[in-house]
Amino acid sequence: MAVSKAAYCSKWYLNCFASSKTPLLLMIQNSQREIITTAGGLIIFNATTVLTVLKVAWSACTLIRGLK
Repeated sequence: MAVSKAAYCSKWYLNCFASSKTPLLLMIQNSQREIITTAGGLIIFNATTVLTVLKVAWSACTLIRGLK
Protein backbone atom coordinates (compact mmCIF):
# COMPACT_ATOMS: atom_id res chain seq x y z
CA MET A 1 0.00 0.00 0.00
CA ALA A 2 2.94 2.35 0.55
CA VAL A 3 3.82 2.27 -3.15
CA SER A 4 0.23 3.02 -4.11
CA LYS A 5 -0.02 5.87 -1.64
CA ALA A 6 3.32 7.39 -2.71
CA ALA A 7 2.38 7.24 -6.39
CA TYR A 8 -0.98 8.85 -5.75
CA CYS A 9 0.47 11.61 -3.56
CA SER A 10 2.99 12.50 -6.27
CA LYS A 11 0.35 14.73 -7.95
CA TRP A 12 0.30 12.49 -11.02
CA TYR A 13 -2.81 14.26 -12.29
CA LEU A 14 -0.84 17.50 -12.80
CA ASN A 15 1.69 15.81 -15.08
CA CYS A 16 1.89 17.42 -18.50
CA PHE A 17 2.70 14.09 -20.21
CA ALA A 18 -0.57 12.41 -21.10
CA SER A 19 1.22 9.17 -22.00
CA SER A 20 2.45 8.68 -18.42
CA LYS A 21 -0.97 8.82 -16.78
CA THR A 22 -2.12 5.36 -17.84
CA PRO A 23 1.00 3.47 -16.67
CA LEU A 24 0.92 5.36 -13.37
CA LEU A 25 -2.73 4.49 -12.81
CA LEU A 26 -1.95 0.83 -13.58
CA MET A 27 0.95 0.92 -11.13
CA ILE A 28 -1.34 2.32 -8.40
CA GLN A 29 -3.93 -0.35 -9.12
CA ASN A 30 -1.46 -3.26 -9.23
CA SER A 31 0.36 -2.20 -6.07
CA GLN A 32 -2.84 -2.53 -4.08
CA ARG A 33 -2.96 -6.28 -4.70
CA GLU A 34 -1.10 -8.42 -2.21
CA ILE A 35 1.43 -10.96 -3.46
CA ILE A 36 0.64 -14.37 -1.99
CA THR A 37 2.71 -17.53 -2.40
CA THR A 38 1.62 -20.88 -0.99
CA ALA A 39 3.91 -23.67 0.09
CA GLY A 40 2.25 -26.95 -0.77
CA GLY A 41 -1.15 -25.50 0.02
CA LEU A 42 -0.29 -25.53 3.73
CA ILE A 43 1.41 -22.23 4.44
CA ILE A 44 0.63 -18.86 2.90
CA PHE A 45 3.67 -16.63 2.45
CA ASN A 46 2.91 -12.94 2.20
CA ALA A 47 4.55 -9.80 3.55
CA THR A 48 2.89 -10.23 6.95
CA THR A 49 4.12 -13.81 7.31
CA VAL A 50 7.68 -12.90 6.35
CA LEU A 51 7.67 -10.00 8.82
CA THR A 52 6.40 -12.24 11.60
CA VAL A 53 9.09 -14.85 10.91
CA LEU A 54 11.79 -12.18 10.95
CA LYS A 55 10.50 -10.79 14.26
CA VAL A 56 10.51 -14.24 15.87
CA ALA A 57 14.01 -14.98 14.54
CA TRP A 58 15.31 -11.65 15.85
CA SER A 59 13.74 -12.29 19.26
CA ALA A 60 15.31 -15.75 19.38
CA CYS A 61 18.74 -14.38 18.48
CA THR A 62 18.43 -11.68 21.13
CA LEU A 63 17.40 -14.23 23.74
CA ILE A 64 20.31 -16.55 22.90
CA ARG A 65 22.78 -13.64 23.07
CA GLY A 66 21.38 -12.67 26.45
CA LEU A 67 21.94 -16.17 27.79
CA LYS A 68 25.65 -16.16 26.90
